[in-house]
Amino acid sequence: QDPDPLDDRHPAKTYPSCILGHLLKVISRYEEFMNKLLVSYLMSRDDIELNIASARLLLNIIPGLDSAVLSEPEGLIPQLYRWAENNTTNCYLRAYSFGLLAAALDVTSVASSLKLENSALIPIALRRLKDLFEQMEKEKQETAEISEPDKENKEGNVEDSGPFAGMPREIFHSGERPSLAD
Repeated sequence: QDPDPLDDRHPAKTYPSCILGHLLKVISRYEEFMNKLLVSYLMSRDDIELNIASARLLLNIIPGLDSAVLSEPEGLIPQLYRWAENNTTNCYLRAYSFGLLAAALDVTSVASSLKLENSALIPIALRRLKDLFEQMEKEKQETAEISEPDKENKEGNVEDSGPFAGMPREIFHSGERPSLAD
């Protein structure tokens, strides 16, 4: 069974015997934990590593949460926008803040009240995607250059495609293969 990756329903509804779905239900019902995660850990301003870990955890439990949970703490959404917009923010925290904003904007009233912020964030997100794509292409090219065999050691008679591409063929000077008896 290959689940639809774009299916954002609660795991307990898509696969009732799923342990993850049960865990998400338990965690989301534990209000004290959720408040501590959002207010004390995600919004703490002095510990970036704590912000990153809490944002990662929150993204992982989003399927079990109501999207309105992200709009409840005062100042959370503006903080997520600051992290997403700022180039000096840790790259992981920036990425997680984009994901958390996407989840928060599922609530229509939140999305409609933040149209101006979203219109400013879209060019930033597109620029970042372009930069990441260029970085990926550069790394891909560097990897190809490193893994390419030395041109000097290559013989002229080389397979061009298939599983043995780039490997020199067996060539015997006399034109005959040696027998196994030799």
